[in-house]
Amino acid sequence: MITAAIIASTAIVSIAAFSRPKWIRDHLFETAAVRRGEYGRLISAGLLHANWGHLLVNMLSFYFFANNLELIYGPFLVAVVFGVGVVGGNLLALALHWNDPHYRALGASGGVCGIVFASVFLLPGGSIYILPLPVPIPSWVYAVFFVVYSVQGARTQRDNVGHDAHLGGALLGLAAATVFYPGLVVVNPLLFTVVVGGSLGAVIYLYHLSRSR
Repeated sequence: MITAAIIASTAIVSIAAFSRPKWIRDHLFETAAVRRGEYGRLISAGLLHANWGHLLVNMLSFYFFANNLELIYGPFLVAVVFGVGVVGGNLLALALHWNDPHYRALGASGGVCGIVFASVFLLPGGSIYILPLPVPIPSWVYAVFFVVYSVQGARTQRDNVGHDAHLGGALLGLAAATVFYPGLVVVNPLLFTVVVGGSLGAVIYLYHLSRSR
């Protein structure tokens, strides 16, 4: 299963890197390094995590959504959506932090977010448990609030979370799923328009905001 393979490879690389800080520095996403032509960091950063908590949250989230996607739609879709999400999230971060050579990030969050958003549309009617809420919420509600939360987090930059990479991964991961299954657009056109339109508007807003700083 591609879900198990992605989790295993990410876990092995991340755990090995915990005790190798130079390895992390040489392979995480860094604006200055990518601008120098080290494009491999757009991929390798997705195999690295800051600590055990970061790794566990990402891999558990990935498993819960990717496993069902793979069972129904196959491993190729999961691999493509995840890969596009990782690279797409880092590309958006590169665009938004182009003038900040010290910006760094790592983690598979962009790919995970791409899988989550693809699941919302490919597996409609689903629900998500979010602690500490005692009851599940519809997955489409989660998608809408995720966009709002990511925009706010990227705008204020008050924490160490790569909100812009999350947003880019979610948007491009969903785009990849739509290439495979264009019917997603007509299954729930209003929700699709709100999520995609809101995400694109957020990207444009964050881009102009980054240029004004």
